[in-house]
Amino acid sequence: MKKKINQFFNHILSQNDWMVQDLFQYSGKRITLKFADKITFNLIVNDQGLLSLIEEGSDHTDLTISIPKESIQDIILKQDPKNIEISGDVKLAKIFNECVKKINWNIGLDLSEIIGEEAAGLVMQVSKSLFKEIKYKVKNTLETTIEYYQEENKLLAKNYQVDKFNKEVDSLSIEFEQLKRKFKGLK
Repeated sequence: MKKKINQFFNHILSQNDWMVQDLFQYSGKRITLKFADKITFNLIVNDQGLLSLIEEGSDHTDLTISIPKESIQDIILKQDPKNIEISGDVKLAKIFNECVKKINWNIGLDLSEIIGEEAAGLVMQVSKSLFKEIKYKVKNTLETTIEYYQEENKLLAKNYQVDKFNKEVDSLSIEFEQLKRKFKGLK
């Protein structure tokens, strides 16, 4: 099973041959990715300048990136992750990060080899439409839910309400300080 997963990831990585120009100078370097201290991936920049997933690590690694579970959620939500630990070659880490952001799986190419170009094109077209519609429906549902909890249920505050509340708290703090000064003056 693990061998099949490695083959799948290496297949995807091999489709991204544009990264050769960035990684070729790091040929032979090993990268270890640790997710929540439970899942570890070992990669190597192969002699062609491509990333390859290798089955087992070695005692030697040129770059180790440890990602805590809180940061995994940030990565999935496409936010800036926090608390990632990087040790080793920082230049390689920067280039690796840029490469990982751009990795793309050409599903259409793989499908065309299985079912033919025309059928793959049709499947891709239908898939794009379907995902676009799903994305629209999910977004619409979330917006409606948020609006319900802001307007009807008053469970969530709107931005202007939070701003107004913060200004009122600031105003009360200033007035309280003024009252304390007056009280001290009366003694």
